[in-house]
Amino acid sequence: MIRAIALLLMVAVAAAAPASAQQHWLVGTWKGALGNLSSTNRFGPDRTLEVKSVSPEGGKAQGTWIAATGAQPVTITISGNDISFSTAGSSGSSYKMTHNASSLSGSWSAASGGAGGTVNMKKQ
Repeated sequence: MIRAIALLLMVAVAAAAPASAQQHWLVGTWKGALGNLSSTNRFGPDRTLEVKSVSPEGGKAQGTWIAATGAQPVTITISGNDISFSTAGSSGSSYKMTHNASSLSGSWSAASGGAGGTVNMKKQ
């Protein structure tokens, strides 16, 4: 009898607990490359975007943009399946990508003008 009551209590507590929130599709590690940059470029084409959190309303995310020159924090704007962000500094760039399955694809442009190209990333 005591076991039955304990079992009923455990089921009641489990049913009352809220389901864990589903993780946003952007959270995780994305690896890829910038088009229009060769591997001989001093910055290289390889990039990583690490996204740790998305705001509760889903419109902003905090991440880290990683290149051969180092890592820098970025604030990402999310609109549906589209994201955009900019990196700071003299070699800063703007990025616009669209989410499709486990990939992000779009374009980048240098803040100084002139340079730019495609960007393609896969979720790891």
